[in-house]
Amino acid sequence: MSQVHPELIPAWHAKLAERRVARIRDHHCVLGSAIDSSGKMDETKTIPTAYEQWGGLPATLAALEGFDTVRATDAWLRGVFAKLDQLNQVQRTPDALVSLMSACNFEPEDMSRINSPLLDGLWKAATGLDPDGTTSFDALPLICLLYTSDAADE
Repeated sequence: MSQVHPELIPAWHAKLAERRVARIRDHHCVLGSAIDSSGKMDETKTIPTAYEQWGGLPATLAALEGFDTVRATDAWLRGVFAKLDQLNQVQRTPDALVSLMSACNFEPEDMSRINSPLLDGLWKAATGLDPDGTTSFDALPLICLLYTSDAADE
C-alpha cells in the first residue's frame, strides 16, 4: 500500500473531504461498511481508500461498492487508475514526478473528467498552468520550474 504524503495535499483538500463526509452523512448515502445495525453512521468503520488523497472522481468511485468490478471492466477507468497507481509509487522528486506525468499522458479532457485537486496541482507544478480541459500537458524544463518557484517566494 502506498504512503500518503501530507505535504503534497493542499490544506483545503482536507476541509473538502470533511465537508464531503458531512454531506454524505446528512443525506444518509453512506457506505454499507460504515452503517451500523440501526442505520446510523459508524465513524470507526469508515475505511479510507487508496485513492482518497486524489479527491474528485477517483476518491468517489473507489469508495463505492463494486468499484473493483467496474475498474476491471471499464477500459478508461482501468487506465486512469493504473496511472494514479504509478503516481502513488513514484519517487517524490521533481524529475521523477514530471517524467511520470509526461509518461502518463493525461489528456486535457481526462483531467477535467477526473476532477482531482491533487492531480491538478501536479499538472500545474509541472506545466506552470492550471488544467483547463483543452491545453495539452507540456512540462516546463526543470530549471524554469525552479526559477518560477523562487520568484514566487520573493
